[in-house]
Amino acid sequence: MLDAAGDRTPSTHPALRHCVALLRLHLAAPSLAAAKELHARALRGGVPPSHPLLAKHLLFHLAALRRAPPLRYAVAVLTRILPDPDPFSLNTVLRIAASSPRPRVALALHARRLAPPDTHTYPPLLQACARLLSLRDGERIHAETAKNGFATLVFVKNSLVHLYGACGLFESAHRVFDEIPVPERNLVSWNSVLNGFAANGRPNEVLTVFREMKDVEFAPDGFTMVSVLTACAEIGALALGRRVHVYLAKVGLVGNSHVGNALIDLYAKCGGVDDARRVFEEMGAGRTVVSWTSLIVGLAVNGFGKEALELFSEMEREKLVPTEITMVGVLYACNHCGLVDDGFMYFDRMQEEYGIALYAAVGRWADVHVLRKTMVKDGVRKNPGRSLVELRNSVYEFVMGDRSHPESEQIYKMLAEIAERLRREGYIPRTSNVLADIEEEEKETALNYHSERLAIAFALLKSLPGTPIRIVKNLRVCGDCHTAIKLISKVYDREIIVRDRSRFHHFSGGSCSCKDYW
Repeated sequence: MLDAAGDRTPSTHPALRHCVALLRLHLAAPSLAAAKELHARALRGGVPPSHPLLAKHLLFHLAALRRAPPLRYAVAVLTRILPDPDPFSLNTVLRIAASSPRPRVALALHARRLAPPDTHTYPPLLQACARLLSLRDGERIHAETAKNGFATLVFVKNSLVHLYGACGLFESAHRVFDEIPVPERNLVSWNSVLNGFAANGRPNEVLTVFREMKDVEFAPDGFTMVSVLTACAEIGALALGRRVHVYLAKVGLVGNSHVGNALIDLYAKCGGVDDARRVFEEMGAGRTVVSWTSLIVGLAVNGFGKEALELFSEMEREKLVPTEITMVGVLYACNHCGLVDDGFMYFDRMQEEYGIALYAAVGRWADVHVLRKTMVKDGVRKNPGRSLVELRNSVYEFVMGDRSHPESEQIYKMLAEIAERLRREGYIPRTSNVLADIEEEEKETALNYHSERLAIAFALLKSLPGTPIRIVKNLRVCGDCHTAIKLISKVYDREIIVRDRSRFHHFSGGSCSCKDYW
């Protein structure tokens, strides 16, 4: 009996039937060695290399490999059934190529129009575009899906959401997500839009979409919660992050290493170093290099340089290889502890022992200087100072001289009270920190209205005595505000934790953890 390709069907071709059965059997634990052995056995048994059924099952087996399916071998198998491969085999190779180190191969194969596209053709192509950050190719594929009538499929839309988020077009990603009818949205849909916002520094949007997800009673998974925790960390929403932690423990997701790493990052970025260390210890054998790195960096930016270096030594004893980010944390710790010699030692080891060179750019300061001059010339301005403070499960944002808050009158009265109490303590404003050409008295007023002071005044008004105040600022704290906040912590007997662009400042009893070195 002959099939359409002129060969005996698997029901009558013993070698093909036997190899197909074994390939199917090995899918539970796929192996490249097993695939090659069965492929060779089929050829020795007289099965033609161009037999489409053999190619189909071989490629399906290769795609199931957990570690980097061999793209070259997959393309070689596909080549044997050209010029008319079946869509399934072609789509399988597209999947392998899209997840390989050479995703552009997927686009090249598609450009050859080897088989008509079907419902499974476009997700791997869009995945390849996302990995290449090729917006132009992605938009071309998007237009093609619309032309072919596949753009309405939920898994195509999910891939589009991921593509646009990966390329930084989070608004386009959200627009595509909104086009998916609510009943058709699956976990990939929600996670793709959440990750798009999280990866592009849009924490408020992450939390808004997460609330929408909860409103329709859609159960999140570990990846969902990583995006939510990342958002909480970015805006310093510790109370919300703690509630998320409780939820994770309740549904049994705390054991997830990605979640554990996100929790370490959350607590470290909110100044909760003890909590970060506790999560790290509870992870036990589930700790990864990312876990160690998160805590090392967290300790360093919170001013615990010595502890960060001790943890790095412990990491090395565990025979773990540090990443570039690990070494940034180590060098940061040396910098903030004044350990210049140790810093140079780690810098040398970073290159000699671990082959990390992310610091080759240090020799390009002249380029940086030219860029800054160009920014001034072209009228590019730095971002205005913004400060966030979390109170009663809500996050409030302030900018310098902000009067948009409904309670601004009370806030400014509190600022005046703070200024008077600080003067009694001997505080003298450092007006040199104001770089504007205005009168001295106006400079004092400008300093008093910096965004972090507005946030602190609001927190003093609205929080219970003795409650720690946590502020997140997008710029570096100026020297005058640093002096003022030290005194505020003493006068009002509050711990005030400020995370600025460069590090954490733990103010308490009139002193700061940075020891005035930042």
